[in-house]
Amino acid sequence: MEEIKRREEQKREAEAKLTHQLVVHGSNLVTFGAGLELKRVIPGFDLCSIMIKNLPKDASRFEIANLFHEQGMDNTMFQLISCNKEGNTLTAKFLLRAEEAQAMAIGLEDLEFRDNLIKLEVGDNASWGSMTSSSHNGNTKTLTVIWSIPSATMVATYDTVNEAKRKVRELDGHSFNGRKIKAVMNAQPNGPAAKYWVESSVKLTNLNPEINVDDVKVIAGTDHVRDIRSKMYNLEWFIFWLKTTVEKEGCIPGSFETAKVDENRMRAVARFPARDALEKAGATLQRGSAHTGSAHWGPTLGVIIPSEHQYTIKISTTQYRAQKEQWDAMEEGRRGGKAFVRINEKKNGLVFINVQGSDQQEIGPLKVRVEGLVAGERLDAEHWHNSFLHSQKTLCERVSVETGAFLSVDRRFQALRVFGGSNVIAAAKNFIRDEVERLALMEYKIPIARQSVRFFVATGLQILKDALGEDNVTLDVAACTLKLKGGDDALQHARKLVEEAIAAASDGVPPSAEDSEDGAVCPICYDTASHPEVLSCGHSCCEPCIRHYLTSAATSNNFPLVCMGDEATCNAPISIPIIQRYLTKQRFDHLIDVAFSAHIQSNPQKFKYCTTPDCTQIYQCDTGKQFHKCPSCFSKICSSCNEEAHEGMTCKERRIQSNPAEQERLTEEWAQSNNIKRCPSCNILTEKTEGCNHMTCPCGTHFCWICRGVFAQGTIYEHMSTVHGGYYGEEVADENPVQLAQQQQVGIRVWQEQLDAEMQTEALWRRARARRQMQVERQAIEAARHQRVAEEEEELQRILEVRRREQQDQLRQWENYTREQERRRQREAQITAEVARREAEKKEGSICAIM
Repeated sequence: MEEIKRREEQKREAEAKLTHQLVVHGSNLVTFGAGLELKRVIPGFDLCSIMIKNLPKDASRFEIANLFHEQGMDNTMFQLISCNKEGNTLTAKFLLRAEEAQAMAIGLEDLEFRDNLIKLEVGDNASWGSMTSSSHNGNTKTLTVIWSIPSATMVATYDTVNEAKRKVRELDGHSFNGRKIKAVMNAQPNGPAAKYWVESSVKLTNLNPEINVDDVKVIAGTDHVRDIRSKMYNLEWFIFWLKTTVEKEGCIPGSFETAKVDENRMRAVARFPARDALEKAGATLQRGSAHTGSAHWGPTLGVIIPSEHQYTIKISTTQYRAQKEQWDAMEEGRRGGKAFVRINEKKNGLVFINVQGSDQQEIGPLKVRVEGLVAGERLDAEHWHNSFLHSQKTLCERVSVETGAFLSVDRRFQALRVFGGSNVIAAAKNFIRDEVERLALMEYKIPIARQSVRFFVATGLQILKDALGEDNVTLDVAACTLKLKGGDDALQHARKLVEEAIAAASDGVPPSAEDSEDGAVCPICYDTASHPEVLSCGHSCCEPCIRHYLTSAATSNNFPLVCMGDEATCNAPISIPIIQRYLTKQRFDHLIDVAFSAHIQSNPQKFKYCTTPDCTQIYQCDTGKQFHKCPSCFSKICSSCNEEAHEGMTCKERRIQSNPAEQERLTEEWAQSNNIKRCPSCNILTEKTEGCNHMTCPCGTHFCWICRGVFAQGTIYEHMSTVHGGYYGEEVADENPVQLAQQQQVGIRVWQEQLDAEMQTEALWRRARARRQMQVERQAIEAARHQRVAEEEEELQRILEVRRREQQDQLRQWENYTREQERRRQREAQITAEVARREAEKKEGSICAIM
């Protein structure tokens, strides 16, 4: 027995030293000690990831962690979150503070791990459910161009409209010469071409450019086929021009690639080293000045210039449709701004949500909202039963049919996430709660080892009955089975006792009585401890008391959780394994969240939340940094005043700038101390450096510097002499304020009358000026008309002269032609006469010879 007690004591001491490290609220690396006391917090603002690549495939986690230990770091300063095989090597991913990650990258550079030269990559703090940046893979510097490939278009005409419609159904989508034909009824065109239109005609597009009309006649089933204007161009020349153009604009050599999008379109991509070069190339292609109008006609280009900042996350189509109304509102609400949402629904059951724009400060808050909508609402332990892990598909389908909500099981937290509108989510919660209550009434069987039966007969069964109710627990001794009704809390309770029974049986400890053998008093209920749980400090608590204390801790915000022995002065923290034994995973995770939130709230001078609404990121104030940048919404925060960053200004200047009332107060204080006064009419600040007390404001007001009375220009000097004893006198302290006010009123009235007269005079002058301007404009219009008539007459004379010369030239050409024809006729007549003469002479010679 003494040996068993010694081992138990050693076990309690070891458990008291255990810590628990995990990522809390999605992005904060937190280490908890006993009692859930926070030992170390690395907030999301300062956390980053580091990838260690090319590790030996048989490297253990302990060996990998030693890389950090050798750099002087303990286990609370980093966390291994994944270790995956990549070919014949391992890649490990850790979370740690950004400054320490940079130091690690330098310290481990070119380090050999066994025979492998490891590689390190420092990345962002990619928390669960966060969007990925397209800038990491260079997509924001990739230009995409899409265009239609060359194709022929023909029109086939049929005898009737019905036959044409039947042919449309038959030919549309038909493959011919490597192309899918698109067939539609030929719409009536506008303009002169309308007279050639036939209602029973079909338009065939996307035909192979090398096809001839006879081939189309065969597949169309009609002899009435004709060519019309088509998208014909030299594809090889066009791709050559496109490549030359982007290379001229500075694309990365070798990055230009082309590929077919589908049977009708092609795509080209080119990467650029900088955004300005990409935008310049895109503008050049959009103008199309390089090939439009040239001998080589090209297609219409679809030029895609990616946004400067892009963040993407994908969700299932089912989730998207459940949240369709919310996504539509978010997409429409930001259209046309510097940050907007673009949604791309694919046919493979996925939907890509993109947040993009030119201003990262506007993108950040929108990105946070998108991530919140993607994450949905995580339900608490009251909406969970362990059977949901195995019946996920059935449960999700039932919730979808009954409420229209989308439901998913988050296996990391063993919790449900629900998606949809507020009313839909409320209905889904009610449905799930009813289902959990129904499952709690079902009877569950837990097998126990034969050697553990004695423990349950002696003590374990009674403990469960006290906790769950007399009728909710039975023990089948013959079958070695516990039968109980209840939810996950009841199952957790039973599993804890089963583990204790196995441990007692293995140690050969006989079942103990219900009460503590040494008569120890429970510090919670002050009665003899029944079914005692011995804490690391040696105090014993009743099993029901310690269970109630731990399950109710989430509502108290009092951490760390400590022993209340010695009249609540013990204060020894309760070890984490004891807390985990009494709570389900859902309740333990919730308690972790509560303990973390309580720590942040109790240290407002050290930790603060991001200033962007809906952003849950946390930063540490006392890190020595001037500014903090949020990894989620990208807002920059001043570490001194914890407000928006204000580069170039002190915190005081920033505070004054954002407080108009304080600005006004300081301005008045400065004006009084520097002998500066305001104009009584327009309130502008005025300074008197020298001269008399007659002040003239740019607004036209004449006022006295000493009393700020307003007067006409002709009466102000009389006022200064009468009231102030001269033009240069200083302010008199014992002036009659009533008289001064009356003088000011008189002065203001005179000044107003003078101003009215000046305004009337100015109005008359403006009207006269407007009339003169109208006359000048009319004269200019008339002169322009005469000039235009003269130019038209001159142009007409020029045209007539050109036509006269053309007629003269034509007349000369006709005369020359006529003379040439006459000479030709004369030559022909002479030739004819000469031939006749020779014929006559020939005949006469023949006669003479006969004679």
